[in-house]
Amino acid sequence: MRYSLVGVTLAFALGTVFGSLLPPDLAPALLYWPAVGIAVTCVLLARVRRVFLVGLLVVIALLGGLRTQTSKPPTEELYRRAIYLREVTGTVVSYPDLGEGYTAFILAPDHLSAKIRVTCFWNEEDQERIFYGDRLHLVGAVEVPEYFDDFDYRAYLARQGVFATMAVGGEGQMEGIGTAGSRILRFGDNLRQKLLERLDQILPSVEAGLAHGLLFGERASLSDEVEEAFRRTGLMHLLAVSGLHLGIFLA
Repeated sequence: MRYSLVGVTLAFALGTVFGSLLPPDLAPALLYWPAVGIAVTCVLLARVRRVFLVGLLVVIALLGGLRTQTSKPPTEELYRRAIYLREVTGTVVSYPDLGEGYTAFILAPDHLSAKIRVTCFWNEEDQERIFYGDRLHLVGAVEVPEYFDDFDYRAYLARQGVFATMAVGGEGQMEGIGTAGSRILRFGDNLRQKLLERLDQILPSVEAGLAHGLLFGERASLSDEVEEAFRRTGLMHLLAVSGLHLGIFLA
């Protein structure tokens, strides 16, 4: 199991590098259609274990390239438009981070080529559940990510295809208008949130936050002291790997 995860990770990483070198107009011909063809071949030759495994790794590499092609850094024009945005309609394309009093997620707007990181602030009595694939109409304050002295937050988000942040809070600022995207990933998020809620019910807050991080790569519930302890001991990768394992399992 350990070696298979290493192979998957390396294949995906090599694919992202390959995808970054391709011009956008060649991506469908060199990434998407080969991935479809090889995936079909893998299914047909599933009994030939070696061919199946090699083909699967190639498909993962091609999907890594596609992800790179679809996550191009935002343009300066988008940054200029961000400050004028007040209402956005789009689809939740990440598993939401569930913090105390807030929910954060990535939204893919319907009519923009880059994404927005949204943070919804709640009162305890009016908190609404948000899942992967939710279609939302949001009203709030949109801002261009700031530069910090020791951290380029704008560049960090740009590598994820995100060009702006949005704060939403208050009655009537969020409206659900349906669902979209992968049903499997939506089911996975629904199951994940139920498990996180169950952990909160049976464990004290500090231990629950630690379980969130180790089992699901969910850092929002970690206390500052615990997160600093992971960082100080060089073990932050354990939280990232936990999230990676969950993503591979659901995919």
